[in-house]
Amino acid sequence: MTSKLIYTALFFIGLFGSGYWLSRLGTPYNTLVFTIHKFVGVGIGVFLIRLVIQTHKADPLAGVQILAIVVTVLLFITAVGAGGALSAMAAPPLGLKLIHKITPYAIVISTAVTVMLLLRKLI
Repeated sequence: MTSKLIYTALFFIGLFGSGYWLSRLGTPYNTLVFTIHKFVGVGIGVFLIRLVIQTHKADPLAGVQILAIVVTVLLFITAVGAGGALSAMAAPPLGLKLIHKITPYAIVISTAVTVMLLLRKLI
């Protein structure tokens, strides 16, 4: 259980760190840092999907767990969509930048709640 929490935290530190680094480098985005940022995001997604599948195999998910998963997935989709749009636009609207700055914090909170709900099931 502790290792899953540590891996989740490390993934998010990597994601926030690479995102902060990317924003400091400005546009056009540095290809290496942008790629690292995307791969870390994909890594978080794969890790959390595996955690959900493991938990569901051990014991079917409860309604509150499913709700937490859905909220987290929707936040991830929002962040990925906003990030993709930011990288494609020369002058993105301020609202889009704001969405991509706020959703990561909401994702961390949502993921923390989701992981705690899932790990309780594994104990």
